[in-house]
Formats: sequence, structure tokens, C-alpha cells
Amino acid sequence: MQFLIDGFRHSGWANRALLTACIEAGAERLAAASEGMYLPLDTILRHAAMVETVYLGLLGGATSLEHDPETADPGALLELQAGVTSGYAALIAGL
Repeated sequence: MQFLIDGFRHSGWANRALLTACIEAGAERLAAASEGMYLPLDTILRHAAMVETVYLGLLGGATSLEHDPETADPGALLELQAGVTSGYAALIAGL
């Protein structure tokens, strides 16, 4: 069980760190096309937030979407990620 707890905590930490760095980079830079990238970074971040939310829901955790991941800015994605991290913690506590 500790393995799951550690994994979800690490995931939450890593996603927070990534989103914080992206906020500091600025919206214009995130939306720009980059060599070697199939999609702009902001699109990839939105997709990752949606996948995390859906995954939590499939595991049986509560998902409350205050922001639509498809249109959210990085700050809103950070809030959404905090909710997902809390959802994982609650899910594990209920096991």
C-alpha cells in the first residue's frame, strides 16, 4: 500500500512542479510550436490533466471539475491537479 501512496504523492509533486514551471514560462511560450514537438506544450498539459481526471474517476475516486481541462490556463490546471492529488489521497485512504 505504501508503494501506491508514494507513487501518487510523487505524481502530484511532479505535476505541480511542471505546471509551476510552465506558469513561469508564460502562456505565449507554452502555445508556441517547438521543433521536435508534435503539439504545443499547453495542449499536451491540457491532455495530461484530462487523462489524470478520467483515470481517477475510473479508479472510483471523486472528480469535481471546476475547470474544463480542454480550455483551462496553466493556473487553472494547477488547481485541477491539486484536486486530483487530493482525490488520489482520499481514494487510497478508503482502501
